[in-house]
Amino acid sequence: MVWSNVGNNGENYSNMDDAGTITLDGANDLINVSEIQLTDLSVAVDNDTVQIVPVILPEDASIQTLTWKLKNGTGVGRIDSKGKFVPVKNGTVTLQAFAADGSYVESNVVTITISGQVLQAAELNYIKSGDFSVDGLIPAPWFGSDLSAVVNQIAVLNPIKIGSPWDYKLAQRISVPYEFKDLKYVLTFKAWADSDRVMSLDFEDGTGPLYNRYGNSTDPEANVTNDYTTPGESGWNLNLTTTPTVYKLHVVFDEMTELTNQDFSFFFAEALGKAYIDSVSLYSEDDLALIGATSSRTIKNASARIYPNPVNAQNELNVELSSANSEKVSVFNSLGQKVMEKISTGNIAKFNVAALPKGIYFVKLIDGTCLKFIR
Repeated sequence: MVWSNVGNNGENYSNMDDAGTITLDGANDLINVSEIQLTDLSVAVDNDTVQIVPVILPEDASIQTLTWKLKNGTGVGRIDSKGKFVPVKNGTVTLQAFAADGSYVESNVVTITISGQVLQAAELNYIKSGDFSVDGLIPAPWFGSDLSAVVNQIAVLNPIKIGSPWDYKLAQRISVPYEFKDLKYVLTFKAWADSDRVMSLDFEDGTGPLYNRYGNSTDPEANVTNDYTTPGESGWNLNLTTTPTVYKLHVVFDEMTELTNQDFSFFFAEALGKAYIDSVSLYSEDDLALIGATSSRTIKNASARIYPNPVNAQNELNVELSSANSEKVSVFNSLGQKVMEKISTGNIAKFNVAALPKGIYFVKLIDGTCLKFIR
């Protein structure tokens, strides 16, 4: 509320002497939160959304809005601003709540135990809507120029020649957990253009000082902020051609802080003519090893098949390979832990899985093929 002090002598706006007092009928003093209590939780249903219900004291606290801090551990989950928790990967995560009324009250730290999750590549992909599966406007959470559209399930960019090479972009804000910042990540996508041109892309703090690139890469195409000849930081320059090409880049987000706004962006404004983007994904190498997910691999072109699935009463799993050459075949549990491994005989590898607890497992080959089965 703002008001001006006119007074008897036409006093200046900034002089509030004798301005008086305004009393708002019905207004009460703010009652701050004094305590927040959370309880340990178990989630055992795939993708089951659970509403976290805290105990807030006193019960008549004026502002009962909370903020949440979810720390992924062996498991992975997500929580929104209203306390709705969605499990992603089996294991454990920790959760803490904070009062938003300025009292700085913190809850106890609790553990959420996650089980029963069936891993899907899309759930572990930090780039959302990267397949551009619906024609029309570029889907959220992507943002950028109004001249972008999805045609034949491909993002079509029609950049214009403007003053800054950074003004025409296709971007989205991602959310790699801070506690996973030192893992190795693989970025893949398909790109091409109507004519040969340069495309830039980066991971940068979208609202931080100097748009800091918060990661590092060993790729030869990687460059340092404002110095596009020195390899290192999480920005790349690529030479697009008219041939659709799958690019595979590598990054570690070791300069991320808990306050980093993680923006991933393609930049196109350095040249005229249409450019095309498709099949964008960002996975940790650990997740790739677990699910065998790449932008181009699917079960239908896998180099093996498994049967019976679910495993039968005899507890024998057969892995049939497309080649008779001896090959190492590994079995992982849903936490990504290797539990069995053997060399195939001919084009068959047989596993007796009687000793494995019932659940979801993955067979992985050295070519990256990964197949899921149920014990």
